[in-house]
Order: sequence, then structure tokens, then C-alpha cells
Amino acid sequence: MFRYLLILLFASLSITASARITTVTHHDRPHFRITTRTATYLYDIAGGGLSSIIDRRGNDWIGYQPEPWDQYPPSAASSYRGVPNFVFREPDNGAGHPGWDQCESRIVGRNKIHTTSKSGRWAWTVTFYPDCVRFDMVESDPDHPYWFLYEGPAGGSYRPQTTYWATDVTDPSYEIHDHYKGDDHEDYHRYMMFGEDSSPYSLFMLQEASDTLIDHVSYLGNQEIGAAESPDGMVVAGLGRGPGSYPLMTGPNTFLIGLLPYNLSNPAQLLKARSRITKLASRRTR
Repeated sequence: MFRYLLILLFASLSITASARITTVTHHDRPHFRITTRTATYLYDIAGGGLSSIIDRRGNDWIGYQPEPWDQYPPSAASSYRGVPNFVFREPDNGAGHPGWDQCESRIVGRNKIHTTSKSGRWAWTVTFYPDCVRFDMVESDPDHPYWFLYEGPAGGSYRPQTTYWATDVTDPSYEIHDHYKGDDHEDYHRYMMFGEDSSPYSLFMLQEASDTLIDHVSYLGNQEIGAAESPDGMVVAGLGRGPGSYPLMTGPNTFLIGLLPYNLSNPAQLLKARSRITKLASRRTR
């Protein structure tokens, strides 16, 4: 019995041992810096969201920048980027989005952050594991739906021609859905994955509970010439993002996001990625 308890203790410790939170300044803003086995994360304390997901090669899969600020479409290369970008439009617009000042965040455990909006209408916890990040929405404004977004350059650089995306029901695709021109992929998905040909990693985002809300994939370039021709830009991936950029989710929800050591253009690695996501989805860790 004692041996069994020790095994459980060490297993529990191993989940958090590779997650360490420190406080740093990034883009002249206070951030939490979280170092894990698979990635380094930067979490904007006042924004309540991730401004960076940096892989082990030093590539930033979000790459938030403060300027240009809130300009469509130039800010696809800067301030539009982030995770989870929960709240869009008033009255708490920007809560969960790096660069905004709608939130207060504090460390509540070795690997956990708790964020509340200054209005008190929103609250979520963010838990960092060696292989992923878990967002738990615990309090939301019943009058204003939200979404969960990944907005950034897959692989660390905006290369839409060599960037692929896949979902729980579709194989990797290089189709460039141009957000600026109104071309979006919309369907019902449990999870989505993104990568770039030259990167050995892929990013996944998962909603723990299945639903019947529309999910979204597109590319937004930073110039009006479009996604394929723009010199910079981002993937726009939304769980619970409806047509016309409308958030659809309400109530409690749980999301996972993280990097996997797989390039999905390889069929064998695609299978491994799907298997890994299935295991993460069934792992009940808090």
C-alpha cells in the first residue's frame, strides 16, 4: 500500500515538475513566463492571455506585437495575435487577449494561474502541464457569448503556402481560406491542428466537451492583397466562432492547447498526433 501511494505521489509530481512560473516584462508589460518540457509560454497578466508559445527551437507560434494596434488587416502581424482571446466586443472586449488591460491574474499553484476580469463577469484558470495548457472557463457573462481562438503564425513564421491544417475529421490540407476575402472553413470540430512543412512540431487545440457550435479556420494576411500574397499574417482558428465573427459559447468549458513533436505531413506522425490528442482529451488532470 505504501509503495502504491509513493507511485501516485511521484506520478502527480511529474505532471507539474516541468512547469515553472516566473514573472518577467515582455513588450513593456508584466507577464508570467512558464517553462515546460515542450514549450515556453508568456502570459500577459493584465490581458489574461498568451502572447507567446515558443517551441524548443525558439520559434514563436503566436508572436504577439503591440504595433500596429487594432488595424484591419495590418494587425494580423501584431496585436490581433493571441490565445485564447475569449471576449470580443463590449462590454468586456479584450478580456483574455494579450495587450489589453481588462484582467487581473495571479499564481494560485505551482503550475496554475487564475484570471478574473476587472468587471467580475469573467473568470478562468490556466493550468500548465509538460505537454499542454488547460484553460477552464469557470465564470462567464450570461449575456455575452465567447470563443476560444488561436491566432498566430503556425511554425513561427507566416508561410501560408507551406502551412497545413487538420481536424478530428479531416486530413492535413494546404488550402488557404482567405479571411479578408470572406473565405472561411466552417464546420463542427472537437480539435484542430496546425503546422508548417519545415517544423518538426504541430500545434493542437481541443475542446474537452463536444458540441454543435460552428468552428472556424482561415488565414488573415496583414495587407489587403490577401492571405496568400501578404508578407505576414496569422492563422485564425476558432472553437465556437460563428459566421460573421460571432462568438457562440456560453457557460463553463475546458480547452487544451499545446505543441506536439510531430509533422503532420508524415502519415505515421499524423496517426501518432491523433492518438496523443485522444489520450490528452481523456486525461482528467486539474
